[in-house]
Amino acid sequence: MKKEWLWLSLLPLAVAGCFVLLIVLVENLQQRLVDEKKLALARTASDLSELLADQQPRVDDQSVYRSVGIETRLVLDGRFDDWPALQPEVLGLSYLLEIQFAYTAETLNYELRTGADDRFLYLHYRIMDDFVVYRAVNHPSVHRNDHIQLAFLDSDARFRRFTIAATQPGYVEAMEIGGNGRALRALPQINGRWLATENGYNVELQIPRQLLSDRFSTLVSDVDNESDRTIRCMIGRSHTADENQLGYLVSSPTMLEKMLKRQQEQGELALASFEASMNRLRLQVLVAAGLAMAVALILVMLMARRMHRLQHETQTEIERIRQYNDYLEKMAGRLSHELQTPVSVIRSSIEHLLAGEGEGSVYVDRASEGVQRLATILEKMAEARRLEEALDEDEIIRFNLADVVGGCVEGYRLAWPDVTFDLSIEADDVPVTGIPELLAQAFDKIVDNAVEFSDSTPIRVRLTIEDNNAVLRVMNEGPRLPVKSGDELLESMVSVRDDKGSHLGLGLYVAKTIAEYHGGEIRLTNREDVDGVIATLCVPILRLTARL
Repeated sequence: MKKEWLWLSLLPLAVAGCFVLLIVLVENLQQRLVDEKKLALARTASDLSELLADQQPRVDDQSVYRSVGIETRLVLDGRFDDWPALQPEVLGLSYLLEIQFAYTAETLNYELRTGADDRFLYLHYRIMDDFVVYRAVNHPSVHRNDHIQLAFLDSDARFRRFTIAATQPGYVEAMEIGGNGRALRALPQINGRWLATENGYNVELQIPRQLLSDRFSTLVSDVDNESDRTIRCMIGRSHTADENQLGYLVSSPTMLEKMLKRQQEQGELALASFEASMNRLRLQVLVAAGLAMAVALILVMLMARRMHRLQHETQTEIERIRQYNDYLEKMAGRLSHELQTPVSVIRSSIEHLLAGEGEGSVYVDRASEGVQRLATILEKMAEARRLEEALDEDEIIRFNLADVVGGCVEGYRLAWPDVTFDLSIEADDVPVTGIPELLAQAFDKIVDNAVEFSDSTPIRVRLTIEDNNAVLRVMNEGPRLPVKSGDELLESMVSVRDDKGSHLGLGLYVAKTIAEYHGGEIRLTNREDVDGVIATLCVPILRLTARL
């Protein structure tokens, strides 16, 4: 049987090897032809790039304004949500042209977007200004307020300057400026929208391309004092004072860039056509291979999947049995120790009663105490069993741990009126996936332990979010943990209490089981500031389990 399965598993491998070899040969041929076409295309692109570089202005990049192509007409509303996606230019400290007072980033900085279609050049300024000063109504000056300056050589090579200023947000148009710096006349062809924002203002403009040549500049001026209206600073790529300081306007795509794009598209189209032919050949080969391999592969895959599942199930069952045996071994020893004390009390009391020694009521009371301790042990063991059943049956949901913790603390304040609970929750929503009733039960166990070992100081409860985990800390002041016993207290039937009550210690074990079921953990540590203990319950936020 093993030999038959061996030959059956080798059959698809042999068939696959033959077809893989054929595919490799086809791929090598295709790659060789593709590389030759790409090389030819790269040579053409390189020649066009050199020609394109010769046509670009030989100037510092800081004074070059590059516009992107605008496919659809923009709405001049001051917003940029209808602009094409592009990285805006951010102009701040490095682009200061003039400064009169100390400069900080909050004083003035802005993002500049530049675009163009066949009719207009579009400019969008997103200006961050800590104090916006508008133009005074009916005041002749357009420069003693926040404003934008434009300058360019027009299509007739004449130097022209304009200022954009506003008395209030809304429609704006350019005011042409004379050589003496005075406003001459409005030019309605250059217009746009001034939009107030929370941290400054936006301005969106359009300029007819027929007015422009390739020499262009723009800057933003800042005025912060409405009394003296002194210009604090000017920021831009290049100045607007005279034609020698103008930058360069480069529309994208240029004619040469369009040529290069067409050449690339033609080359890519040729490559796509060739690759389509090769893909058809490859598909035919794969179809033939698939028909030969399908049945054998399906058989092998089904057998492999079945074997893998059986192996996984076997390993899981072995591990579960190992853990359960380990649990039973520890349980037997601890249970024997826990039962020994109440049984000894009951036996001793009965012997004294039979011997008639002392007052019988004393020994009856002792025997009753022993019986009560046995009942408590059995009750706690039943609680642990009910927890195991709840983990299998309860419905897992998404809930807000902050609501659960807040509700529990309100209940604790009623249950322990003499105890002060100091609650702090970091976030309104602490989303957790699991069983809220069980996490509340784990919280109950931790708080019950904290109250029992606490002195009269408040018990502090803190809920935070740390590294994608919900972290619940319960801090009390009182006896410190014995050295190296913090982890041991989380095991079943382990306790360090020195009173006369039950020492079964299942409370923190139950809390630990619930935490681990939710993918978390519980830690017990001594406090560093005072004598006391910190119990930390940590569970992941929105954990996905196999039961979801």
